[in-house]
Amino acid sequence: MSLNKLESYNEQIKNINDKINDLENKIDKILLLLENDIKPNSEKMSNHINIIEQIFKFPLSFVTKNSFINDK
Repeated sequence: MSLNKLESYNEQIKNINDKINDLENKIDKILLLLENDIKPNSEKMSNHINIIEQIFKFPLSFVTKNSFINDK
């Protein structure tokens, strides 16, 4: 195998490794967002729904499951 081919393969491997590192960084950012932003916000919404259900003494899940909007 020639030296040029080896250098070319090494360059390709380096490019692949760089892309993998970029993807890992992006996945880490996504995980941070999911863990620190979306999860707490969804828990807040769940708490809000529980409060509304207690106030009106009517389960909102019943409304959403039996809504005409879902029939479309």
